[in-house]
Amino acid sequence: MRLRKRATVITAATALALAAAGGVALATTGGDDELGLPGTIPVEESALPEDDAAEQEALAELASVDEDAAGVAAVEAVGSGEVAGSELEEEDGFVVWEVAVRADDGSVHEVTVDAGDASVLGTERDDDDDEDELRQAGTVTVDESTLPADDAAEQTALAELASVDEDAAATAAVEAVDGGEVAWSHLEEENGSVVWEVGVRAADGSFHEVTVDAGDGSVLGTDRDDDADGDDD
Repeated sequence: MRLRKRATVITAATALALAAAGGVALATTGGDDELGLPGTIPVEESALPEDDAAEQEALAELASVDEDAAGVAAVEAVGSGEVAGSELEEEDGFVVWEVAVRADDGSVHEVTVDAGDASVLGTERDDDDDEDELRQAGTVTVDESTLPADDAAEQTALAELASVDEDAAATAAVEAVDGGEVAWSHLEEENGSVVWEVGVRAADGSFHEVTVDAGDGSVLGTDRDDDADGDDD
C-alpha cells in the first residue's frame, strides 16, 4: 500500500477535542489485530477502477469521513503521534481509511478507520517500518499531484527530473548494505522528493530496500525486510 505522506502531529487531547467538536465516533481496539468489525459503507472490489487515481476518486465519492477526521481517529487509537500517510481502500467489502501513525515512542501503526463513521476497525503495529521514513529531504523536489497516474508515464516524468541514473543509484544502495546484489530498482516520489528505491539482497541473505536521492546519489534511508523474496511489489 502506497500512502500519501503527511506531517500532522496530533496529541490524544487534541484528537478527543476534535472528535467531540465534529461528532466523530471513535472506537477503541483491544490490541493489534486485523479488521475486527464490519464497516458501514459496503463496496464491491470488482466494481472499482483498476487505475489507482480513479479508484481513490471512486472511494472518495462513497466516503463520508474525510482524511483529517480519519487521521484524528487513528492517532487517538494509538494514543498520540504523527500521521505519516493515509489512503482510502476497499477492505473486506467496505470503504476504509488506512492510516499510518508514528507514535511518540517511534513505533509505526497501521490503523483501519471506517470511512462512514470514523470508528477504528483495526490496528496493526509494524515494527519493521521503523526505518521507512526518509532520514532527510531529497534534493530534487516534485509535487505528487502533478505526476501521471499511469506507472510507465510516471517513471518517464521522474526520469526527466532525476540527475542520478539507475546504475549510480544501485552502486550507492549496495555500498549502503556493505555488498550484495541488486534485485530491482525504480524511481519514486517520496515525501515530495524524487528518489530511487533499490532492492538489495545482501551477502548474508538479508533483503534491504534502500532509498537513494535522485539528485546527488546520497542514501536517505534503508529498510531491512527479512520476509521479502526479492520481488518488486
